[in-house]
Amino acid sequence: MDKTNLKNIVITGVNKGLGYELTKEAIKSNYRVFGIFRNQIHKDRLIDEFHELFIPIIADITKSENIQNISNELLKYTDTIDCVINNAGIPGKSNSIETISDDEMLQLFNVHCIGAMNVVKATLNFLKKSNDACIINITSRLGSLSKMASGEFINHKVSYSYRIAKAAQNMLSICLANELNDQNINVYAIHPGKLKTSTGSFDADTEPSVAASEIIHQIIENKNKEKLSFIQPGFGKFPW
Repeated sequence: MDKTNLKNIVITGVNKGLGYELTKEAIKSNYRVFGIFRNQIHKDRLIDEFHELFIPIIADITKSENIQNISNELLKYTDTIDCVINNAGIPGKSNSIETISDDEMLQLFNVHCIGAMNVVKATLNFLKKSNDACIINITSRLGSLSKMASGEFINHKVSYSYRIAKAAQNMLSICLANELNDQNINVYAIHPGKLKTSTGSFDADTEPSVAASEIIHQIIENKNKEKLSFIQPGFGKFPW
């Protein structure tokens, strides 16, 4: 296989759920995926399934010392990345001010915001060499300040930590878009839909495979891209 013309995608949290489906859909569409995940035990399984178009990178993205490690691993294969998908995420637990802990808040913020920031730092020089680059932060409708303030989700028993971490991740997306405005890099905060996963919401109605296909084909391959959007593919834009 000639790999010189392959497009390269970095995806975090590829071992299950949406990250796994994004990897599968991207490889099916002839992208090479650099999959970042923390646990070594998933490595052989993913390589066996996805073969030469899947390059595993074992790293804890919440640790700044892994920024250079990720860059070094990428350089073994390419100097250009066309898309980064910050998909790694974890759910919170406490949905009241009386029960929320600082440890939970910090854990969620570290994964959803610091982790995404570190991956962008590790890949930015690679993205700048692409002719059509994008950064995708997999966020949530629950990170919309406007929707939260409207009371739309007032009866949803979702953790403080998840909502706050996703709002922070949305602000990270805005900051990145503002800074990279004169670069050929578009930034998307994407609510992938109400996913039917082990941590999905009570009103989940979307298979992760469907969401993955929409993200790959409607966002990454879309030729009429905006510099910054908060969007659900197949549905439309969200208010920040």
